[in-house]
Amino acid sequence: YEVYGGDVSVGAGYTLAVDRGVVFKGAPGVGIGVQGDLRVLGTAAEPVVFTVKTVDTCGNTACGEAGDSGDTNEDGGATSPERGDWDSVHVNGTLSDVELRHAVFRYGLTGFGCGNIDTVDVAHVRCELNAVDGMYLTGCAPVTMVGVVADSNGQDGFYIAQSSGTIDSLTVTRNDRHGVRTRATMPFAHVTADDNGGHGLFIEQGDPVLAHATLTDNALYGLYTG
Repeated sequence: YEVYGGDVSVGAGYTLAVDRGVVFKGAPGVGIGVQGDLRVLGTAAEPVVFTVKTVDTCGNTACGEAGDSGDTNEDGGATSPERGDWDSVHVNGTLSDVELRHAVFRYGLTGFGCGNIDTVDVAHVRCELNAVDGMYLTGCAPVTMVGVVADSNGQDGFYIAQSSGTIDSLTVTRNDRHGVRTRATMPFAHVTADDNGGHGLFIEQGDPVLAHATLTDNALYGLYTG
């Protein structure tokens, strides 16, 4: 799916459902805004990919599929993707539910964001090479998250505030600012924060419970509160 003209908007009471193997390629400034429900149902073999049209390694059905060059803008590889080349996927609806399974968010302003929604259920998601945060959640409850990777984003890999739930198996690496920045009181388990430009885990506010964390080679502190 290629979107050039303007944003994709989904109103309250409606559901945007994305099946396995779908590749969404946005043009500069284009984003997906959802006020209803979002269901992204990829699989390990066929993830759903949200990226920009200048990416040539993803075709119309999958990334790296044999015989599919992926040159959507048909420029023979003359252009290359950069952080922030398209907008982001954002959900903001007081009665919204989000389910993400095996999805990838690349080259947006922010990879994926939620604000003030009911339920967030995320498993096996990658947010990488975005201009601001890889993923952010504000005012969301309950949150259930497992197997999220945030790599090489322009600010924080993962930001969460005023939310509750559980987070397990979170990997944040090579982000320009902090690996994780949290303003929420909730448990974090099996967190790996490595080679980030700020703190590995920055507890800005709240009283989270941390178990089984590996915080190495971050530019400032592995764990910082304040």
